[in-house]
Amino acid sequence: QEEGIPIYGSIAAGSPVEAFEDFSGYLRLDPYQQALGEDAFALRVVGDSMDLAGIPDGSLVVISRDAKVEEGNICAVLVNGEATVKRVYQKNEHIVLVPVSRNPVYQPQIYSGEDDIRILGKVTLSIVDVQ
Repeated sequence: QEEGIPIYGSIAAGSPVEAFEDFSGYLRLDPYQQALGEDAFALRVVGDSMDLAGIPDGSLVVISRDAKVEEGNICAVLVNGEATVKRVYQKNEHIVLVPVSRNPVYQPQIYSGEDDIRILGKVTLSIVDVQ
C-alpha cells in the first residue's frame, strides 16, 4: 500500500444505500498505515445515524477487512447488497444493527437468516472534516 488506503464511494449512516465501488483517491496515514492492515479501505459516510459514535455525516471511515469483529463493534455491513455503518450484535439467529445517534428516527434493524448480510469489516478509524 505504497499509495495509501484506497477511498471508495459512500456508505450510509442512516438507511442502507447501494454500495458504491467508485474509487476516489488514496488516504495517506503514515505511520499508522501498516497497523490498519494490507486490505484496509476508506468510505465516506452519508447520514447522521452514527454521530454519537464520533462518525458524523461527511466523515471518512477506515475499514479493516481482517480485523476480528466482536459483539458491539462498529462495522461496515452489506445488507441485501446495500452498505451501512452500524454497531453489530448477534442475537440467536439474528443480526442486529444498532445506530448510535442523537436523532430518534434511527432504530435498531433486525435481520434474520433470510437476509443477505455480510460484514465488510470493522471500522478502525473515523476521520472528521475531510473534504
